[in-house]
This record gives sequence, C-alpha cells and structure tokens, in this order.
Amino acid sequence: MSVQEAYVVPGGEHADVGARLSRAVSLYADNFLPFFLMALITFPLTALAAVWKYGFVFTIPNALISLVVSAAIILGAEQALSGKTPEPGANLSAAMDRFGKLIEYALRAFGAVLGLAITIVGIPWAFRVGVRWFLGTQAIILHGHDAKGAISESCRLVEGNWWRSFGNLILIGLIVGLPNGIFAIAMPGWEGGLIGAALGTFTTPFGVIAVTLYYLRLRQEKGPLVTEPTAA
Repeated sequence: MSVQEAYVVPGGEHADVGARLSRAVSLYADNFLPFFLMALITFPLTALAAVWKYGFVFTIPNALISLVVSAAIILGAEQALSGKTPEPGANLSAAMDRFGKLIEYALRAFGAVLGLAITIVGIPWAFRVGVRWFLGTQAIILHGHDAKGAISESCRLVEGNWWRSFGNLILIGLIVGLPNGIFAIAMPGWEGGLIGAALGTFTTPFGVIAVTLYYLRLRQEKGPLVTEPTAA
C-alpha cells in the first residue's frame, strides 16, 4: 500500500484541518521515541543559540541541521502512515543523500523571499511566494523532485488554495512556536531560552507531520503529475 493510499480512506478522512491535526498528534504519539530522537539532534545548537550572547553564529549550521532533520521526519511520517515504525538512523541517512536537492531548494526559497522582502513594496509578494513554495521539501522527499521541480509541484498544489495554505501554515506555526514564545516572554533570561529550545524540539515533529499531511491532502485533491520522478 502506498503512502497516498494509506492516507486517503473512504469518507474523506483528514479532509479538514481539525482531522489532520488530530491525525498528526496520533502519528506522533504512536511513534514518539523515533520522531523525538530525530528532532533531538537540533537541540544542542538551538540551546546554545538561545543561551549564549553570540548564539547567532549557530544560525546557519542550525538551519542546515534542521533541514536534514525535517526531511528525516517527513520520511518517518510516510513510514508511520504505512503502518511501519520510523527508523531514525536510516531516515537521517536518506535525508543526507538528498542534501544537495534540499539545500538548493532552501537557497532558492530563501533567496526569493529575501529578495522580495528587502523592499517595502515587495513584502506582500514575499508572503505570496513563501506560501506557494512551502511544500517543496515534501515534494523532494516523498516524490523525488529536484529543487526546481519541487517548487513547481508546491506551486501547483497551492494554486487556488493560497489562503487555505496560509491558514494551515499559520495555525501549525502557532502550535509549534507558541510554547517557545511564552517562555521567551515570561522568562527572558537564559533559563527561558533553554526551556523554549527544549519545547521547540518536542513540538517540531508534530509541525513537520502536520504539514506533510496537508501536502498529501492537496495531492489527493489535485492528483499526481502525469509524469513524475521516482523518489530516490
């Protein structure tokens, strides 16, 4: 059974955001340890960035590690949906095999959004592009696209669903980031930063799983490409 078949069941399960978020919680809870172990890799640099006054030097390394970890969690979500137990070591290795595609996609997305955002008039377009391109990692990991193809696939899926996608992205982001933000405000010192980093590590898998379910939902609605690459 393919991951798409495992995801789509009679009656349109997970068609609405509430059902998808509930399913994401269920998948995470049922496979907590492997998902958490993958996310835990990001914690050392995230914690250092939060508690050290020169923590900004970890921004780029942390972003690169987070990219690989997110890709590994996406593979874990695919395995969980198929009734298998996620494999942290194998998933991280597979994510590293796709690192070239992932970094090219990330640089394209970051460059496009930053290039638009540096001008006042370009900020709305930066938001537009950011939402249109935000499903690229799933397209690379689950369906074998290169960076350019992943951007095109994400745009295809979001076309006609921009506000819906924006709403999903904001809601998932709030759920993942709110605990961190609360502690950053309530405890502005290094203690709050450390607790926030720990909570962020805990909530990250849920966010990645939820976005992956949304990606699969749009794929179910719009259908796959006529000619599609094979995931490596």
